[in-house]
Amino acid sequence: MRSFVVTTLDMAADPFGRQQATRVLVALRISQLTDESTSLERQLADARQHIEKKVLQGINWIEVGVARDAHVSATKQSLFERQELGH
Repeated sequence: MRSFVVTTLDMAADPFGRQQATRVLVALRISQLTDESTSLERQLADARQHIEKKVLQGINWIEVGVARDAHVSATKQSLFERQELGH
């Protein structure tokens, strides 16, 4: 089973009270680039499919970025220490 992280950044109303889209940052991570079953490309396709499913359900999500971390151990490095997620 593949897993991915979709982080929603905000969901606020504009000055007219209309609901704005929830901004979604897709975070991809893989410890070993040689693992084909969980490649970054496959994770990205899965995440985009998940976002599309939400939109089809009437949930207003929009992808605003993709952070890719290759050769990164989730247990050894904090999210905030990762180069693409840090900022």
